[in-house]
Amino acid sequence: MNDYVVITPVKNEARYLEHTILSIMNQTRLPKRWIIVDDNSTDATVDMVYRYLPKLNYLQLIRRNNPIQARRRGQGVVEAFYSGYEIIQNEHFDFIVKLDGDLKFSNDFFEQLLNRFKSDPKLGLASGVSYIEKDGEWVIEPAAKGYTHGETKMYRRECFQDIGGLVPSMGWDGIDHIKAIMNGWKAVGFDDIVFYHLRPQGKGTGLLKAAYEEGICCHFMGYHPLFFILRSLKRMFEKPLMMGGLVMIGGYLVSIFTRKKRIEDLRFISFLRKNQLKRILTFNLKYTG
Repeated sequence: MNDYVVITPVKNEARYLEHTILSIMNQTRLPKRWIIVDDNSTDATVDMVYRYLPKLNYLQLIRRNNPIQARRRGQGVVEAFYSGYEIIQNEHFDFIVKLDGDLKFSNDFFEQLLNRFKSDPKLGLASGVSYIEKDGEWVIEPAAKGYTHGETKMYRRECFQDIGGLVPSMGWDGIDHIKAIMNGWKAVGFDDIVFYHLRPQGKGTGLLKAAYEEGICCHFMGYHPLFFILRSLKRMFEKPLMMGGLVMIGGYLVSIFTRKKRIEDLRFISFLRKNQLKRILTFNLKYTG
């Protein structure tokens, strides 16, 4: 039947969330369930959800009682996701979607994705391509070509189970992609299926903090040292110039010297590094965490 469920972790998304709600409401293929998980928002996010609850019989709101107000990047999002997943994990569905609350997309967005899954039984994980607003125009958000975007991902249920779900850490949205391929599935970010990211990465945390966390994430995922060096050099030519790359290196080195843990999956690290060496040959140095 191609039933799909959607889980949306949100925190202080009042400015953007209505765009996402309206995008879901107008889908040609509606979700079986949509669970919005509020992670201690301090703005009007919850009020926005309450406004639409009576209109959407498939929508449910969960409010997390999380005493930590500052959401930990990556880890906090995944923890909020699982607060919703616990509710529907024993229900019937064919696909599960992790969806951010700051997006807008076409009325047939999910129908397009479902059609791609229908036509390819080995497709385990898919997304569209993200556009952001820059100087009054919508442009493609920088990302490694073909990689799935963390803002919205659709998983075939069997694939989600094969990869062990989502890792509660920064880089979860690169780890799932790589694990899917490692386990024999296809993972594709389709560049002809578009969504619009209203608050791109870095807007919530600051560009330098995002670069620092990127370095920490590269260490956690076990990046190949050569790939990391080249990626850092490339980062120096992105905004903020020079400082972004240097701060990224700082995050990586701090992780080494403080002996921060890495992902406990040697097979994953080996697979990732072989893939990165291939990407060096094609100059595809985009961050995938």
